Amino acid sequence: MKYEFSGLSTGQVVLVASLVFIAFVFAYLGIVTLALMAWNAIAGAAGWSASIPVTPTTVICGAFICWFAKSVFSRKGKE
Repeated sequence: MKYEFSGLSTGQVVLVASLVFIAFVFAYLGIVTLALMAWNAIAGAAGWSASIPVTPTTVICGAFICWFAKSVFSRKGKE
């Protein structure tokens, strides 16, 4: 089955969709990274010992937690 979208072939549409998805994933991970860095700056300035190391694991877990919370709270208003 072949799809055409504005004269683009199926492979081109898949490529563009994949690149857009990857761009959104990197943007989301970047936002979480900046949030963790901001938290560490605030915690350091306040003298707290509650700093969170910015590692790939904490960034991915933070992104999952944010996505899960967003999906839960956005669903709550629809019920």
